[in-house]
Amino acid sequence: MGADPRRLDGLKHDERYAAVVVERATGARARAHDVDGRQAAYDIDLAFPDGRRAALEVTTHAGPGVRRTHALLRRDRHTWPNPGSWWWTIDLAEPSDIMRVRAAYGRAIQACESHGVTQPGALPRGVLTEDPELRWLAHESQSVLRGNPSFFEGNGRPASGVLVTPKARTAWVDSRLAGLPGAVTELLAVPHVARRAAKVAAARSVDERHLFVGIGEGGLPDSLYVPLTGPLDAVPDVDPQVEEPLSHLWITTAWSGSPLLRWDRVEGWSVHDVGART
Repeated sequence: MGADPRRLDGLKHDERYAAVVVERATGARARAHDVDGRQAAYDIDLAFPDGRRAALEVTTHAGPGVRRTHALLRRDRHTWPNPGSWWWTIDLAEPSDIMRVRAAYGRAIQACESHGVTQPGALPRGVLTEDPELRWLAHESQSVLRGNPSFFEGNGRPASGVLVTPKARTAWVDSRLAGLPGAVTELLAVPHVARRAAKVAAARSVDERHLFVGIGEGGLPDSLYVPLTGPLDAVPDVDPQVEEPLSHLWITTAWSGSPLLRWDRVEGWSVHDVGART
């Protein structure tokens, strides 16, 4: 990372990560720029061996509520109190479901166990008719509550907690990333991403203007997000719609070791293996 170990001081974790991987991909030397009270300053200054300078702005994008949901589940250690005596799990489908599922799951477990069924959808119609939240959990929500009356913990006692995890997503995988240019065009129209793009586009006295976007779950369609978490088979040969003077885009996901994609106006798309996160 160069001879000056403090040149990235003042950067947030995501900004520091972006500085490091863009250095590895380009050979440039990164230095924190949005520090010391500078107004409307871009995040990072890049100095290239040939004398060129670039402005780099960093942002992130995830699906609505994804980060908050993961934070809430981590806080609870992915375990909610179990009011029943069976082993229960919840596959949480959407971030927006979390509070509603949490309010209803206890009644659902008690109703299921009292009727000897393992899912709310198997409850008698009369029970669901009397409780709209149980009816929602049984037939409208994509989140799944399941019980297992014969599963016990290692000590032979019934499970003490309900295991809550995000529901595994299934999707057609666009392994050649054919849909990425269009998705990136839409990404650049997301208000907070557009503001960051405009901020770095306004940088003066630089040769290039770069935008780095860290993609979280839900930040791109699943068909694109899934392949971007691992080695890539191909990159697109079509450009996204990027307004000048923005010259470079960097895309990566939140997964450790995920590839780093670059788009620039001269060479188009390329992929860089920059190693594990630091």
